[in-house]
Amino acid sequence: MLKIMGGNIFQAGALVADVTLIGGYFSDSAWVKYSNVDPEVYYDDTNDVREVHDYYDPSLGSKVYRSGEETGLTYGYVTDDYDDKSSSYFGTLHDQFLASYDSDSGDSGETIFKKYGSEIDIVGIHVGRYGSS
Repeated sequence: MLKIMGGNIFQAGALVADVTLIGGYFSDSAWVKYSNVDPEVYYDDTNDVREVHDYYDPSLGSKVYRSGEETGLTYGYVTDDYDDKSSSYFGTLHDQFLASYDSDSGDSGETIFKKYGSEIDIVGIHVGRYGSS
């Protein structure tokens, strides 16, 4: 399934890109081409920004962090990996990871990361909840 999407992408209130194409096989998110976005992530609040070191899939059982608009910095452990999950909009999303951290409405889209010294490694994007966890 492939859909053309119109939509602006903003970072810190500034327009940085437009979504032009998405596919619903692995994610309900979209990658966008950019030229004016710094590889940085808010770590705990707007005054604590960390450089991105790398990105990869986390290991089952590994500790991961998420810094959300609503719940702030939380952590948990990867409880499931490479699993298929049903999405009402996209159908089946493949190779999804689940983690045990707390989240709330408004946290969707936040970066899931692991610590790497004073930098971070991106390991995912927070989508929402399955069940009560």
